[in-house]
Amino acid sequence: MSETGANCSHPRKRLRQDETALIKLDDAQLVEGLRHTRHDFCDVSVRGADDPSRPVQWIACHRIVLMACSGWFRCMLRSPMQESTQNHIQLKSIPHDILEQLINSMYSRELSVDGSNALFLWQAADMLELGQIVEACKDFLRQSVDKTNWLTIQRGAKLLHCADLIQQCQAFALEYFTTVCHSGEFLEMDAAELSELIGADELNVEDEEQVADAVLRWLDHSPDRASEVVRRQLLQRIRVSLLSSQYLSALPDDSAADLRRVGDSPTQLRKSCQPLIFTVSYDNEAEEYEGRLECIDPYTGRCASFPCDDPPTYFKHPAAFVLENDRLTVYFAVLYGWSGNPPVVHKYDALLDRWIALGNGDFPITELIIVVIHDQVYAVGEQTLHRYDAIQDHWVARAIKPRWLNESAAVVLDGRLYTFGGVLHDNETVSRSHIVCCYDPARDVWEELPPMPTARNCARACIGPDGHIYVVGGYAGCNEDGHPVNCVEVYNVQTNQWQIKKSMHTPRADLGLVLLKGQLCAVGGFEGEGEWIECYDTITDTWTVCRSAPPKLTNEQGAFNCAVLTRHYAWKTMDRLRTGSSWTTFLNNFD
Repeated sequence: MSETGANCSHPRKRLRQDETALIKLDDAQLVEGLRHTRHDFCDVSVRGADDPSRPVQWIACHRIVLMACSGWFRCMLRSPMQESTQNHIQLKSIPHDILEQLINSMYSRELSVDGSNALFLWQAADMLELGQIVEACKDFLRQSVDKTNWLTIQRGAKLLHCADLIQQCQAFALEYFTTVCHSGEFLEMDAAELSELIGADELNVEDEEQVADAVLRWLDHSPDRASEVVRRQLLQRIRVSLLSSQYLSALPDDSAADLRRVGDSPTQLRKSCQPLIFTVSYDNEAEEYEGRLECIDPYTGRCASFPCDDPPTYFKHPAAFVLENDRLTVYFAVLYGWSGNPPVVHKYDALLDRWIALGNGDFPITELIIVVIHDQVYAVGEQTLHRYDAIQDHWVARAIKPRWLNESAAVVLDGRLYTFGGVLHDNETVSRSHIVCCYDPARDVWEELPPMPTARNCARACIGPDGHIYVVGGYAGCNEDGHPVNCVEVYNVQTNQWQIKKSMHTPRADLGLVLLKGQLCAVGGFEGEGEWIECYDTITDTWTVCRSAPPKLTNEQGAFNCAVLTRHYAWKTMDRLRTGSSWTTFLNNFD
């Protein structure tokens, strides 16, 4: 061999017979090749259902591509069926444009899905056994459910036996019923679908009147589709016993008569209308008078700490619980700064999940009561009264109280502030008082009213269902510490008269007192030994035990203030906070 020839040779490495290498090839070249040869060497044509509005068009394609992508085509073209040898195949159950999109996606490996074609693509892909497209359509629809399409998607999911999507659409309609019931989809429901929806305990409404309005609107929209039997069955799904007499009297005569004739309708509150008690309290045995915010279900006894930013320490009574517009989401307000420091009022903004100091807090007193009158926040001291100016972020002094009192009970009725009892500081003497004062913010004046029968401090006051003011519990006695009492006294604002009512089972002071389903509900408190929650019926003048102390309760005795919200308001207005493990744990306590 010449030298030149030797230089041109390439030595080869000898490989053992048992050595192998797996080479993975990129399919991009294959896809690109399919694009370019899309209409070359086609051996079969297909088309979908006939469409009178367009000429007959056949889709040219390749048997091998159809078989490779579709289990349905693979089975058909391999079978002895007549279509397996035909050059033209029609699929009458699939719209032609949908079939064309699916076959083009076999070549391009792309498919455009939107609200107008997702259900059709899903149904056709399910028939043709195009698994990836089926899952893609499901995912798209899961993310697209809203008030305009939930029923359409749910019906499509039922046809295709997709249980999780059916459940998601139903859950959406239940959760957002107050919005859904005003949509066009709602009016398109059939009677069976509507009956199932409004019969659910999970229907999220503020009150039963929203359900009645929705059903009557559905019946009026298409009266021909509802026979007398169907009408009666739907009306029976409404919890008529929960409708107010004022609502019924405002309805047209025929609708009101139909509802009054309803027989066996459910009487149980829907879950969204069931009350939860939100409490703010402090534990005098904890270091720094640690504040606690908790939520209690008074019927199951379930209790959980509210998953908010930590409240300030030195959380001393009378800690106040303030709600604006009846919604928990807006504010808590508490007293801060006991132990010699000037108090500072904080509000809790649930949307921001943080505590915010209001003003400079330069109060010449050590204890405050926080109330809201006509959306204005007031801080009531021993003898001072301040109103918070949100624009200037400072407190404005108002009329001086006629007596130096602290640890009074306070309540707002018809735009006026009423205070009851407390510890009276008069000429260097200190004693428990039965003094009642009223403040009118419109005139910025205080006046004294007839005294309550029992002198006491650390009581609580609440507006009853009859519009009277109930003053419950507190400390009484001549010695400094006093003793908790179980007395209940009611003040009639119209007649300026007091009445003594049935006493609680358990003496308690610094308790929580709220109106719960037309009854007064006493929660927790200091010194009381016995039942933790008890309720008072103002009509029968009787107290009944609602729940013993919940086993998970953080603070079984303490200075309580309470507010009651239905689950609808609580969950609706706290939507922006419903994230994270702490919120998941909290909500799970009340499911």
